[in-house]
Amino acid sequence: MSCDESYDAIVVGSGYGGAVAACRMSLAGIKVCLIEKGKRWEPKDFPRDVFSLISAVRMEWRKWGISIGSDKTLFQRGVYRSEKEAYETYCEYAHNVGLSVRKEHHSYWPNSRSIKLKDFVCSKVGQKKGIDLNCQTKYRKSNTRMGCPAMIIFAVSQDGVWTVQKSIESHNHVLARRADQHLLRSCRNISDEKALILKSMIEAGI
Repeated sequence: MSCDESYDAIVVGSGYGGAVAACRMSLAGIKVCLIEKGKRWEPKDFPRDVFSLISAVRMEWRKWGISIGSDKTLFQRGVYRSEKEAYETYCEYAHNVGLSVRKEHHSYWPNSRSIKLKDFVCSKVGQKKGIDLNCQTKYRKSNTRMGCPAMIIFAVSQDGVWTVQKSIESHNHVLARRADQHLLRSCRNISDEKALILKSMIEAGI
C-alpha cells in the first residue's frame, strides 16, 4: 500500500498496542498513519476499548495536574468518544488561552437523533439585541457579546467518533489574564462530590 500523504510515523498492526500507540502519538501532535493488512485505518475503525483507555489516560492527566496548555494540536488531532469529552478538552485549551466557552448549534444525521455536527463557541460570540426602551425591566444585564469569531466545529461519525472539522482561533477582545482564568464561566465547575456536600449542608441548614 502507498500513502499519498506524508506522515511523521507509520504504525503497522492495529492490535491494542498499535492502536493505543497511534492514539497517543496523535494526541501528542504527531501525524501518524495506522495500517492493518494493507488498509489505512479511520477513526471509526478503532476498537471501543482503545477510546476508553485513551479517555482514562486523559482524565489521569487532569488528576495529576498536567494540562494540554494552549497547544491546539493536542485536541485538534485527537479523537473523542462523547460530547462531554470533546467539550471538556476544548474548554481546557480555551481556558488556557483566556476564552470562556459555550455550546452552540448542532445538526443531526438524516432520520436520526444522533448528532452529526456540534459547534462550541466563545462566550462573546454574536451581538446583543437592541434595548427596547418601551419595556420596563428591574435591571439590565451588561453587554458581553462582542461578535468574537473564535469557535470549533466537531464532526461526529455515525459510530459516535468525534473529530475536529473546523477551528477558528482569532478573537476580537482582550483575553483573560492567567490570574483571572479561573473566573471564566465555563471554568467554574464543581465536582459531583462537592455538589453533594453543598446540598447536604443546605438541607441541614448550615
